[in-house]
Amino acid sequence: MGVSDIILDPGFGFKKTMEQNFDIAKNLDCLKCFNLPILVGISRKSMIQFATKTNAANALNGTTALNSMLLEKGANISTFSSSSVIFTSSLGACFCSAC
Repeated sequence: MGVSDIILDPGFGFKKTMEQNFDIAKNLDCLKCFNLPILVGISRKSMIQFATKTNAANALNGTTALNSMLLEKGANISTFSSSSVIFTSSLGACFCSAC
């Protein structure tokens, strides 16, 4: 295993408070100092449901908006789960049933 085999994942939602999750999102670009790929997995997380005052079934717009923001802030890989979208990345790769 070498350094090229490491991906940083800040772990949105895993034993973090709502405030901690939003702090990570706000400061995600700070992780770029490690010069490693950054993975984010925020699909329909409770932080999105809280911010948009909706439930998981209706959190797609919030998930899309936050994913876009995180990709702009330096995320290289974004995991996303839905009935039609499985994975997307900052390179624009899309593996979904609609493509």
